[in-house]
Amino acid sequence: ASEYHRMAGGAGRAGIDEAGECIDLTGVATPSRVLDIINAGADAISSCLAESRRGMQQALLGVVGLGMVTCEQDIQEYVDCSLLSVTEEYEAVVKPSVVKAMAWLRDHKLITIDSVEGVKTCRATLLGNAAAMSGLKPEEALSVEQDLERARDRLCTRSDVQLTYLVTPVYGQLHLAAEHWKILDEEVAAAQRSRSPLATVIEFVGLDAGYVSNRAHGMAAPGGASSKQIKEQDRIAHRFYGALVLAELIKEVPEWQVAAKFKLNPSQVKDLQEHA
Repeated sequence: ASEYHRMAGGAGRAGIDEAGECIDLTGVATPSRVLDIINAGADAISSCLAESRRGMQQALLGVVGLGMVTCEQDIQEYVDCSLLSVTEEYEAVVKPSVVKAMAWLRDHKLITIDSVEGVKTCRATLLGNAAAMSGLKPEEALSVEQDLERARDRLCTRSDVQLTYLVTPVYGQLHLAAEHWKILDEEVAAAQRSRSPLATVIEFVGLDAGYVSNRAHGMAAPGGASSKQIKEQDRIAHRFYGALVLAELIKEVPEWQVAAKFKLNPSQVKDLQEHA
């Protein structure tokens, strides 16, 4: 209903016409269903800065990294212009969210907070600036840094996959279903049996073969694994799967063959290649 009202609201010329005409091509939809959508009210809007959604970390890191805010007063003026500030109470919701986000950014070494003559000032670190300019979410930027740190310590040059892994997108290009976990499990098991360079890459990037095997067989994570460890292994597995796809493309294997091998749509393979 909200999407319909958004499109229908464009009928007529804003500031000139008092009304506009909207013609609906409904296809196979029943008249009653169409009327329900037309007469339904729009969904309530909410700020993406709410903690239940995206949170404030990325927004605050962006403005700190760009030098738009440098002190508490600047931050308050910036947040006052947000939808969150309009829809929620400042002292009860907005301010605690800001404090929590700034503390998180400081604890993860993305910003520094200093006190100069009783005035708290903030600035982005080199890592924070890089994260802000990359457009990545802070969590994604930290995962990229972690992968790069691993590569600095141990880099396997006998296989293209680790270097490919480092340029594989970290954000939502792939969603691994049961069939993908089985393919990944087969690739990992074959590499370990043959002791190929890929087995070294698997070790170096931190992929847990036991975790992959469990997921492939529809089981829970290995006993004793925390939710943080599970999330990290899931992230590495998704990125590694994408790296395997890109490694095939580097060998000039046709896209349709790569898509068939890894059970992906050709458009997914193309998107992965374009965003790498």
